[in-house]
Amino acid sequence: MKFFKITALSFICTYVSISTVQAQENVLKDVKLGFGFDRGFGVIGTIGQFNGFIGNDGVAVDYIFLKKKLDESNPLYWYVGGGGFGDWNGDFGARLPVGVEFTLLKT
Repeated sequence: MKFFKITALSFICTYVSISTVQAQENVLKDVKLGFGFDRGFGVIGTIGQFNGFIGNDGVAVDYIFLKKKLDESNPLYWYVGGGGFGDWNGDFGARLPVGVEFTLLKT
């Protein structure tokens, strides 16, 4: 359990550092942060094609290998990825996320 808490804290610090530097240099445009429900309620972060989640029950990291727009007239995308998860109680495993992304603001 201590290992996963340290890993999650390291992930958060690294993610915040990278996204802050990249946002200042405007090198990486695909940095997104949000809230959601996956491993409990938590924070979702995206850098390029990698999605990360840190929640009440654990962490998850996924690589999105297919993402397509549902319709040209709306901001809905569907995606399929692959990755893994780790719970705070020590459980871990592989996952195949399938989801929908809705963009509210376009920058």
